[in-house]
Amino acid sequence: MTVGAMARPKGAAGERELARLLTEVTGHDITRRVRNFKGEDDLQGLPGWSIECKRNKTGTPAQVSAWWRQAKRQAAAIGCEPVLFYRADFGQWRAVWNAELLLTDSRPCALPENATVEGNPQTWWAVCGM
Repeated sequence: MTVGAMARPKGAAGERELARLLTEVTGHDITRRVRNFKGEDDLQGLPGWSIECKRNKTGTPAQVSAWWRQAKRQAAAIGCEPVLFYRADFGQWRAVWNAELLLTDSRPCALPENATVEGNPQTWWAVCGM
């Protein structure tokens, strides 16, 4: 079995695991997009959000940066907010989202371009839940 062929079941299992977690955290019925095509997000069922899911051996900063760019492209194509969830082997799920979502009219500030925030899925929903 090739490395790519081995990665597909791991990715699908990660998507199912994350869908269950996000259903519990958000109260929405989050499901895996079974037949996703290139450029589509991985999970569906959360209005206003494009969910990208990555299950990888390491989750290095360079990988997370590349995954975030992918999440932003996919979200822009469908007019939604991007959110990236990733989990390294033996690790916990992490969420990455736009730092701009933390700003309010009463708390404006200048953020660097493409600023992101990272936390666990529960924190992401507590801060950004719609």
